[in-house]
Amino acid sequence: MESWMSYVSAFVVGLLGGVHCVGMCGGIVGAMTLGLPREQRQSLSRMLPYQLAYNLGRLGSYLLAGALMGGLGLLLAQVMPVYYAQRLLLAGAGVFMILLGLYLGGWWMLLNRIERLGGGV
Repeated sequence: MESWMSYVSAFVVGLLGGVHCVGMCGGIVGAMTLGLPREQRQSLSRMLPYQLAYNLGRLGSYLLAGALMGGLGLLLAQVMPVYYAQRLLLAGAGVFMILLGLYLGGWWMLLNRIERLGGGV
C-alpha cells in the first residue's frame, strides 16, 4: 500500500508540474515558432521537425542534468551522511540561483564565462 501511494504522489506532482512547462516551455516554443516564416508555421509537416528537435533537446538536457546531479549526490552520499549531502547540494543550488539572478540583472557577469564555454554545444 505504501509503495502504491508513492507512485500516485509522484504522478500527481508530475501533473501539477506541467503548469510550469506550459508557462516556461510553451513561451519558448511560441517565440521560436513565431520566428519562422509564415508558410512554414502553417504546415504541420514542416513544423514537426522543429517541434521534435526542441522537445528532444529539452528532454535530453533534463536527462543529462538529472544524471549529473544524481551522480554527484551518490558521490557525496558515499563520503558523508545523506542528510548533509542533500544540504550541501541544496546550498549549491541556492548559490547558483543567486548568481544567475545577478547575471540576468547585469550586476555580476561571472556566469558569462560559463555561458561562453557552453556556446559551442
